Amino acid sequence: MKLRILRAAEADIDHAIDYYRDIAGPGVAAEFYREFRRVARTVQERPGLGHAVGRSVRAFGLRRFPFDLVYRADADAVTIVAVAHHRREPAYWRRR
Repeated sequence: MKLRILRAAEADIDHAIDYYRDIAGPGVAAEFYREFRRVARTVQERPGLGHAVGRSVRAFGLRRFPFDLVYRADADAVTIVAVAHHRREPAYWRRR
């Protein structure tokens, strides 16, 4: 199954990496990115994981970081819609 990442989700990732680099250093920023990749591979391999947050959208949490990977799965691909911080405006990603 293919993995796709929307540009807006890439921006979410970049913003989080910049934030962690600024407040905690490059090591923590790299850990965030590794955890994102781990979760992305997990949902790519098992798209039924996570919990439903919409009719065709699911979310799966990152360990240690207050973020959910929000994604849609269809027959041939998993599309990452957002990497949503737990305290950000709820469901801001729904318009994507």
